[in-house]
Amino acid sequence: MNSRKLFALAAASLCAGAAHAADSVTIYGLIDAGLTRYSDAAVAGGSTSLTKMDTGVANANRIGFRGVENLGGGVDAFFTLETGYSLDDGTLGQGGLLFGRQAFVGLGNAVGSVSVGRQYDFMISQNAYATGAATVAGLLAFGLHANGRTGGVLNDRIYAGDRVNNSVKFQSQKFGGWSVGAMYGLGEVAGNSAAGRSYSARVAYDDGPLSAGFALTDLRDAAGLYSTRIYGLGANYQWGAVRPFALVTRVRSDAGAKPGADNYEIGATWAAGALVDLSAGAQHQSRNNGIGGADQLTLVANYKLSRRTNVYAVAAFLRDKGYPAQTTAALGAVAGDGSQNALRVGVRHLF
Repeated sequence: MNSRKLFALAAASLCAGAAHAADSVTIYGLIDAGLTRYSDAAVAGGSTSLTKMDTGVANANRIGFRGVENLGGGVDAFFTLETGYSLDDGTLGQGGLLFGRQAFVGLGNAVGSVSVGRQYDFMISQNAYATGAATVAGLLAFGLHANGRTGGVLNDRIYAGDRVNNSVKFQSQKFGGWSVGAMYGLGEVAGNSAAGRSYSARVAYDDGPLSAGFALTDLRDAAGLYSTRIYGLGANYQWGAVRPFALVTRVRSDAGAKPGADNYEIGATWAAGALVDLSAGAQHQSRNNGIGGADQLTLVANYKLSRRTNVYAVAAFLRDKGYPAQTTAALGAVAGDGSQNALRVGVRHLF
């Protein structure tokens, strides 16, 4: 199994299938655990190195239930219920929600599917589908990000998109390699239709060796006072054993000083053998309001023990001119200054 197929299996829960041959209910999941060594972690009065048992880094830990029922006439009913958890202490992720990762039900046919519930916006599927997030061990967790340092307005949405509650989502099937999608999330605030409202859309092409797509998301705050808008354009191309990729993302907010940032990433994965995959990604982030930018290089080596289990090593090198460095988004240690290196070894199992 090459790296693209391995990631597709891990991320299969992002997609709601619309045409299935038989009724089924599937229990699936992902377990990721490992040790990460940070060169610099802030402490009172200075900084020091730190080793942590981080889990859900290459891909987030999850367990889910996915089902489909053939209703006849080419129409299927489908559902997904998926929860996240921390392997090191057993706690639920996503703020303790029972099905915090995904919870939706829908109908689909040969044209497309419509689903309702708590679902990913199209930025998350865009990044996983056509960019460096699909590399061997997942550069997503090791991506440059704002990470709430501007008061939570940007959060990590530059890379990760968002989960949308109370959402209605349409996803077409592929026609000549092309597909489209649209989503609307209701804020459900009486007298203020803008409060908590969100929408997202995507157009993508996937045929032969080329995968590419453009996605956008607009998120209103709980009071409906400002919007955070995210755009992403990315592509990859399977060229024999090598798959180069590129991604550009932009996030802008109307809040306060109107924070914003742009991300640029290029890289490639290489199937070096039947059991070994290697990846590299170079990322640059520029920020407005005079905040300094950041650059990161991430290297990944992956060894497949079986079709469902792999061990991997990740090395990340970050230099940040605007914030204390943090190589692992939301999970790792914040450095005492703008420089941090991280080395991780881990194991990932899919079921």
